[in-house]
Amino acid sequence: MRDNTVDSALRTLVGYDTKEQITGHGFRATARTQFRELLGWDREVIERHLAHVSDEELGLQL
Repeated sequence: MRDNTVDSALRTLVGYDTKEQITGHGFRATARTQFRELLGWDREVIERHLAHVSDEELGLQL
């Protein structure tokens, strides 16, 4: 799925301005942080559910 698909859904369904407020990738990164810090989910479980691969603690890719 492309970022534009998620951005379009955020604009259409939720009304976010994806140029000023949040992007699909940013929304996903926020969810990842919340799952880890608030719910205490294991990093690997989060990354699998988000279909994302990263070696960083918070899932950041450099």
